[in-house]
This record gives sequence, C-alpha cells and structure tokens, in this order.
Amino acid sequence: MKSKVAVKSCSTYELDKVEKVLTESISLLGGISAFFRSGKRVLIKPNLLTDSRPEKGITTHPNFVRAIVRIIKRAGFEVAIADIPGEHRLESNLERVYKASGMREVAQAEDVRLLTETKFVEEDGVIYSSWVKEFDHIISAPKFKTHSLTTLTGAVKNMFGLTPRLYRIRLHKRFLRQNDFAKMLINVYKKCKPTLSMVDGIVAMEGNGPAHSGTLRNVGLIAVSADGLSVDSVLANVMGLKPNDIPTNLEGGRQSLGITAMEDIEIVGDNLENFKKDDFDLPPAYLVTQLPDSALKFLNRFAEFRPRVDRHICNGCGICIENCPLSVIELEGKKARIDYTRCVDCFCCLETCPIGAMKTKSGPLIHALKFREWFRKAIAH
Repeated sequence: MKSKVAVKSCSTYELDKVEKVLTESISLLGGISAFFRSGKRVLIKPNLLTDSRPEKGITTHPNFVRAIVRIIKRAGFEVAIADIPGEHRLESNLERVYKASGMREVAQAEDVRLLTETKFVEEDGVIYSSWVKEFDHIISAPKFKTHSLTTLTGAVKNMFGLTPRLYRIRLHKRFLRQNDFAKMLINVYKKCKPTLSMVDGIVAMEGNGPAHSGTLRNVGLIAVSADGLSVDSVLANVMGLKPNDIPTNLEGGRQSLGITAMEDIEIVGDNLENFKKDDFDLPPAYLVTQLPDSALKFLNRFAEFRPRVDRHICNGCGICIENCPLSVIELEGKKARIDYTRCVDCFCCLETCPIGAMKTKSGPLIHALKFREWFRKAIAH
C-alpha cells in the first residue's frame, strides 16, 4: 500500500500565499475531512527550539503556523498552539519563546490559545505531555533542518518536543549511539503520532543545524502528509540522501510505522526533482554513520567529530552548562570549556547556544568523507 505526500512550491512567507499553497496541498490528499473525521480539538505543534526570531530560520515561521490555524478553524475546529523548548532557561518561560518566535502575535490575531502549562503522563516507558490525550488531533509543523546528531529534524523528531526537558536530558545520557537514540525518538513518535505533518521547508537549514550554527537555504518547499515517515523520506531525498540514511526512518520502517521507500510513496503536486539539492550541506554526523562500526572504532581518532567552543564568540552566558546532560562544560576565564574526557558528543550545547559559539571540530577523516560525498553526488549528477 502506498502513502501519499503533497509537495508544493512556495518561495515566500507572505501569509495569503502560504495559506493558498497549504490549502492546495491538503486538497491533493483528499481534504481536511479525509483526516479529521471525529473530534473538534486540534493542537498545532511547531518547532520552537528556542526564543529565536523568525528571520533566524531556527523555528517554524509564524505565518506558516498562522496559515494552518486559518485552514483548521475554517473547517470548524477549535485550535491551540504549543511546544516545550529544550533549554533549561526557557522551560518555565514559554511566553518568552512565544513572543520571540511570533506565535503570540499569531494567537492574538487568530484568537487561538497558546498553551503554557501541562501535566505529563507515562506509558510504556515514555513520558509525554497530557496535551496528546487532551486533543483529538495533532498537527506536526516542523521546520526542515539538518541536525548534528540525527542528520534531519523533521516530522518525526518534532514530536520529541512534547516530552519534558529533564526527561530529554536523561534520554541523552541513556541513548548515546545514534541508532539507539533513533529508536527512542520512534517510541516517542508512536505515543504522540500526529494526524498530519506539514513541513515548513520554504527556508530550510543545512550544515550544522538545528540552531545558530546552521546555514539557511532557500528551498521553497511545503510538504504535507498523514505519514510522518514518508514526509521525512521526501526531505531526505531533497537533501540528496536515501530515506534510510535518516536513522528514524530506518527504525520507523522496521517497526512498520510508515512508508519510507520512495517507490512506495506517491508524490502529488509539484515535481519532487525540482526541489532536490545535490550540494545540500550535510552535517558531519551523517558522514560518520556511513562507516561500519568496526572501521569507525579503528578510525575514530581521525574522525574527531566533537563540539568545539569558538572562544572569539563565546560570551560566557552559561546556557551550554545548564543544558549539558553530563555536566562536562565549565567556565574558564569567562569562556566555556569542554571536558572531552567525559563528553559523549550529544551536541546539546550546539543546539542550545544562543549565539552560535558552539561549533563542530572535525578531524581529517571527516574532511575526506565530505570530499567523497561531494564526488559521489557529482558523479551521480
């Protein structure tokens, strides 16, 4: 059985244009009534990683969320917007995130609620927000970005934002290997599975995403599907990767939670080939995973893929210290310093640094793998 993903071109965040393209995309999939057959309460879950302004491209754009709100309200549903940022300083200050990201303005303009308080439930070892049970439907509205640990943050990883911050720290401590971390993300996704996933890929992020160290890139893409794994497979394709190069796709496919093989995904709307970027800058995490474990153990000292403090940028704010799962960062001379004897390369510091002072440091193996990837794509092209 095939899944269906609507892909449409959209080169602007002008509200009426985004709403038009999203409406067309949903219509191509059968319309709202094909998915929202019961219930009246819909939660929109954007990616609000931090208190970043829309032009930084780190969070889902407010006009993208506002367009979704308009469409769902017009269909007669009650709508709310919510997310739980991963930074310690923001966990109890959601209003700051909502204001900076533009969500407060969206809520006021469209008369919808922004949720700031939640209880948490635990099922099968997964702890997640009670919002999942309080609403009849969830719409995942991620930003299309690379990720320094999982290669891609899209429809599946976006649902990780419905777990409590301290729980996420525990999970980072527990699941150190990329594949194990992916299994955990899939378990969260199963509990928080959205009715629809709508991806903001108008301006995407490549390189060392998903925050200030990444690089913005105009992709001009909106993707919509009821199958989050299929959406992420399409995003992988745009990045020049195979679906199973994304660890959550590989694990989700194993558990039969969705369709990941491109030959089993029906693309409707625009031609997917128009969006492919052969020179999409991939995070080093992807390059390392292309080596077998046996080879990686031998070559690890040449890879040296680790977080690095740019002392010229670091202002000693301490946010990386607050968010390090293993407490391996301290201030030295008013600059952050990483204890590499205990660092597990989870890259939480890279994700939460508000000024992009956390970079990645790469050994000669990473540079060789980058050249190999460039050469592979050049030959294929």
